[in-house]
Amino acid sequence: MKNHFSYVLIVCAFFLCGIGKAQENGIKFETGLSWQQVKAKAQAENKLIFMDCYATWCGPCKQMEQEIYPRKEVGDYLNAHFVNVKLQMDKTSSDEQLVRTWYACADSLSKLFHISAYPTYLFFSMDGQPLHETVGTSETTADFIERASAALDTKKQYFTIMAGWESHQTDSVYLHGAILAAQAANDYANARILVNQYIDCLKGPITEANFVLIRPYVLSESDKGFDLYLKNAGKIDEFKTGYAEQTLTSIIFKQEIGPLFLNKEAIIDWKKISDHLLNKYPTLNKAMFIDDLGGWFYDGIFKETYKRLDQREISPSERINLSLALKRRYPGFDCGKVMLYTLGRYYGAKQYWEESARAFIAMLDQYGSQMKPNSINDLIWMGVFPHTTDKKTLNKALKLMEDVIKKDVVKEEPEYDDVLDTYANLLYKLGRRQEAIAWENKAISAGEPQDNLKKMQKGEPTWAETPAASSR
Repeated sequence: MKNHFSYVLIVCAFFLCGIGKAQENGIKFETGLSWQQVKAKAQAENKLIFMDCYATWCGPCKQMEQEIYPRKEVGDYLNAHFVNVKLQMDKTSSDEQLVRTWYACADSLSKLFHISAYPTYLFFSMDGQPLHETVGTSETTADFIERASAALDTKKQYFTIMAGWESHQTDSVYLHGAILAAQAANDYANARILVNQYIDCLKGPITEANFVLIRPYVLSESDKGFDLYLKNAGKIDEFKTGYAEQTLTSIIFKQEIGPLFLNKEAIIDWKKISDHLLNKYPTLNKAMFIDDLGGWFYDGIFKETYKRLDQREISPSERINLSLALKRRYPGFDCGKVMLYTLGRYYGAKQYWEESARAFIAMLDQYGSQMKPNSINDLIWMGVFPHTTDKKTLNKALKLMEDVIKKDVVKEEPEYDDVLDTYANLLYKLGRRQEAIAWENKAISAGEPQDNLKKMQKGEPTWAETPAASSR
């Protein structure tokens, strides 16, 4: 665990003067005070110290400055309980001298508290000892006040909890709070340690809330969460279908299959490998496990194949040779989909737009039934629609999108407006303007912005023009 306390006096020696912007309403940030004066003010007023660590380039920091800090309820709470200061963590050529005097302090604090995200909020006792840390914006004033109030509660103070967790190694309630405090402080390394300890304390039925809490820290087979998920896969999938498989498959692939790709001459037999892994991990749902594992296998083949094509011109005969080479290297796995996708990406990178679009359409023709509706939409929107003027290709894309729209499941998806927008844009590019406008209005009703509709009404392109020399 981090030990902040032994370094605090060293760091505080760098504090030369406080900086901040005056607020007419909301939080009152002190200006022109030394660190000693800030502490003296806190002691005289019996308050803690709040420090807003920000960067000039940070959009979320500006959002807090504009939308949260000026609010009266925020000012009333923070001003009543804290002496407030701001600290600029980055350096710019336009910084005033007052800001520059804090450079050394900002650098030291950044290293000491491992600050890597902004805004970061630090809370100190009135004598300058760190008590609490939390990271990120708040969308509401109530949320920010609640986060600040944690600095007043010894059961929620991040640094206090971290200093005492080892004496509570069998206390699941304490460890649960420690995990949440570490997450709020962006301290995921220590949160992972705490989660592994927390799992040892769990007794009785495992709840959905615990699985959700533990999941981000299941990163390798050595994590205790891996065995927990493996043993309870069926129950976890009752909470959310495929949740256990999605969590574990990437780890299993990395451990069991990933190293095989390093040997460029090896034969990687998909059926043999998948059968072995099904036997090794029998608690996982077979169909979902193999589906997820096949996806990772597909990605591995794509990365290897694309790297082979990079910086080369590929002839029709080389395409055949490559296809045969894939079949030899990966027996038992249908490499047709990955071959066509790789070609689509390869031709796109070369700006051979028509070939790229045709490769993607061929892939969707043959394998679209195996793909999720929104994946089909994304591929057509990004890989086909903007890059081809060939009506045959566009009509094939249109038919594929018609099939997507007919599927009831896609109507329940958040991206349904994107699906309708893609279909409308294909109609528009094919010259079917009135139909396109009608469908674009449906997309807008489902949540799509009106930008494309306005272009259609004016007869303007809704796609970026590709270079004229877009085909070999």
